[in-house]
Amino acid sequence: METDRREDTVLPIPVGEGFLVGEPGDSTVRLIDRRDARPLATWTVPEPLVDHDDRPAFVPDDSGHFLVRCGSRVVARIVPSIQTAEVLVHAERDLAPRAVDRLGGLLWLAERGGGYTVASAMDGRVLWRVDLGQQLVSSVASAGGGFVVAGESGSLFRVKSDGQVTGVSGLPRRSGLCAIFHLLGCS
Repeated sequence: METDRREDTVLPIPVGEGFLVGEPGDSTVRLIDRRDARPLATWTVPEPLVDHDDRPAFVPDDSGHFLVRCGSRVVARIVPSIQTAEVLVHAERDLAPRAVDRLGGLLWLAERGGGYTVASAMDGRVLWRVDLGQQLVSSVASAGGGFVVAGESGSLFRVKSDGQVTGVSGLPRRSGLCAIFHLLGCS
């Protein structure tokens, strides 16, 4: 698909015969045709889209809907079949400008200052916060009935399914693989 004009977009996602697109800082999300970029559907999200640059912006859920970060504290849910967009989560703290992580029936929302707001993937109800006191890298990973989060300082944090941090391991003091096995309780 080619166009004569340049348009900034968050990273699109394929949906059926089109792509879900949106412009950073705008409150409009469009489904465009793959062949000619003709608009197929349009949604208005509650707050302007966050610029994800080269990372995913739209995250599919298990019911055919899409989650997208908008504003400084909101996750919106786009429901393609009825062309509605609604606030799913409204966090108490400012969120990092990155997509939602979905893992273990939970939505993991990276906070701007480090840590996570964790909400139910079903209804968006905020369940708990994980305050790690440092910026985070990458995404949350599943591990032994809980989760693992990596901090910028090289620390790995083990988080139970109720949000309690139960282990911290520093990667600089030992090899990365040994630290991961130690943190996960493996020998």
